[in-house]
Amino acid sequence: GIKTEKLDFVERNKRYSKELGKEITRYTKHLSNQSLSELIGISNTTIYRIDKSQLSKRYEEHISKIDEVYNMCIDEVSIKKGHKYLTVFTNYDTSKVIWLEKGRKSNDCERGLVKLKPKLNKLHAVSMDLWKAYEKAVDKVIGKDVLIVFDKFHLAKLLNKAIEEERRDYQNKISFEERLEIKKH
Repeated sequence: GIKTEKLDFVERNKRYSKELGKEITRYTKHLSNQSLSELIGISNTTIYRIDKSQLSKRYEEHISKIDEVYNMCIDEVSIKKGHKYLTVFTNYDTSKVIWLEKGRKSNDCERGLVKLKPKLNKLHAVSMDLWKAYEKAVDKVIGKDVLIVFDKFHLAKLLNKAIEEERRDYQNKISFEERLEIKKH
């Protein structure tokens, strides 16, 4: 004897409207769940559940919009003073950031790669700096088939350091007069 009707503004099996879900997610960018709960008079756990549901939906939408990645870059950026980092995954071919993951350790990079794995089936090469954690994570999650390319900035830095050490060793071996002669000419 109970009749139900489909309402376009409410998701199936939800007790709140789509718009309320979007608004709660928008407010939780700036407020804690507890503060928002007190502000609008909904329990803290309900705010948490709605926010988690909305963010999960956004995550799925974001992953589905990512194109297949053939070449990727992995790097880190500092996000605050001190040592807080984000690992940045970029599609090399389109120059678009496809994912950010907190931290820059091997397990942080692995977590990001696992999330992106469905879009990395045809991955050919990964460009990265000389950070061993990234190399280890790529080997573990994607395998040894992918080509790892180190960026030229870090390679140039290593080469310049080696050349500078050789120059200093050579200068220390020659006499003072020979050093003056080299500096003049």
